[in-house]
Amino acid sequence: MDSTFSSTARLERILKSFEKKSPQLLASYYEQVDLIIKAPEEGKLLKGDLNGYYSWDYKFRGVSLRICYRFFKSDKHVIFVYFGTRENFYDKVKRYLN
Repeated sequence: MDSTFSSTARLERILKSFEKKSPQLLASYYEQVDLIIKAPEEGKLLKGDLNGYYSWDYKFRGVSLRICYRFFKSDKHVIFVYFGTRENFYDKVKRYLN
């Protein structure tokens, strides 16, 4: 059974900024979301300051991208937190969460 999912309000704003700028990038993001909700534990479980979060890596047109999310096993729910390029990704996620 697939998990349910939601996104943070801040992530929704990031995604909205791509609607006109890069609809193909947005489409690639949602393709990855479909894969994640089918198998959320296949992402990389993070440690340290981001303990409990997962990172999902993929490439779009040669650019390395990451999606950060949390997976709650008890109710099979995924909360998508952040999406961006690989460069300084974890620092950006930490700033974003604080």
